[in-house]
Amino acid sequence: MTMSSFLLRDVTVVDGTGAAPVPGQAIVVEGRRIAWLGPVDQAPVTVAESVVDGGGRTVLPGLVNCHVHLTADGAPDLLAQVAGDTVPRTTLRAARSAWVTLQSGVTTVRDCGAAGNIVIDLAGEIERGLVPGPRVQA
Repeated sequence: MTMSSFLLRDVTVVDGTGAAPVPGQAIVVEGRRIAWLGPVDQAPVTVAESVVDGGGRTVLPGLVNCHVHLTADGAPDLLAQVAGDTVPRTTLRAARSAWVTLQSGVTTVRDCGAAGNIVIDLAGEIERGLVPGPRVQA
């Protein structure tokens, strides 16, 4: 296994197809991709340092949100927020929104528009690993 890979043991897998959850599973993650999934007793041999015990918790596919505005924070008066903000402040808000979105289980978003190419640039920096966030289609 490479440095960016790990084995997640003892999880219940929900695959998103409508099938029943499957307990007692293990998942090998390499980079940002699932490389192997199956019963714990069939998991590849892995160095102890790269094993994460899931403790029976549930794992499900990343969620997709097809309509977001990462530069907005949900304030009641969007126009006042947009009109009063600087590009640096809006960029920081977008980066924070991307992180919060990823932490909530959303792994891909489609941002429906932002001024100054902020979200387009943010998408590139997320892809390069500079900023944590979901994949962004802007």
